Amino acid sequence: MENIIRILSFNLRYSRVAEQRIQCVLSIIREALPDVIGVQEATEKWVEILKMMLPDFALIGNSDTADEHGEYTAILVRTNRFDICQWTTRWLTDTPMSPSVVYRSMRPRTYTCANLRDRASNRVFYVVNTHFDPLYEETRMVSAAHLCSFVEALSYPVIVMGDFNLDEAISDVYRHITVQYLDDAKYLAKNAYGSETFHKYRFFSATFDYCFVSRGDFQIEEYRVIDKSIDGIRPSDHNPIVVILQQMK
Repeated sequence: MENIIRILSFNLRYSRVAEQRIQCVLSIIREALPDVIGVQEATEKWVEILKMMLPDFALIGNSDTADEHGEYTAILVRTNRFDICQWTTRWLTDTPMSPSVVYRSMRPRTYTCANLRDRASNRVFYVVNTHFDPLYEETRMVSAAHLCSFVEALSYPVIVMGDFNLDEAISDVYRHITVQYLDDAKYLAKNAYGSETFHKYRFFSATFDYCFVSRGDFQIEEYRVIDKSIDGIRPSDHNPIVVILQQMK
């Protein structure tokens, strides 16, 4: 099927960017064969590494701080497959176009949105990548309200991915995200594999990372959590997720 798209969402972990872990992260990405990647906790160093080591991709996104030394919710797009029609990074606040922080949030929270045209099918869609705050449900709810308001106004089908720092079983934020416009891709998938996405190097177990799609717009072929180490090295404290899908309209 010519319009199959492989999506990868990966919280890279901002700290301990050592050579062995860099190679592990790059190996995981290359093996997954993604067309579009959303990364969270991407520091300046990670951005430099990804640009240098993944030349087949264009990296888009801005830092969450005005000095550009913060973290990026960057999107990487395979350039021989997609045209980037436009893109933006916005803050999950009442002033989305400028660096800003919601009360009680650990740091500024952003999302990056890319409008892409698939050369294989000539179809247009949006990809959104984000990272919600880990501490308070009320803070995440503010982020979800801003994100959903933006996403629901988009004129084409949309894929939303990222680290949402929430447990779907108990989170009102999850229910807010999925109540009207977006569906959780893992429950639409013909085949779903894998376990929890957040392990904190085996000291914890939860699913905080998700991929949502606009309702009725995509057929989900596969959802998979990549839970592996390479030569004993874990790539991050999160397991990346891969979603294989095709746009229906």
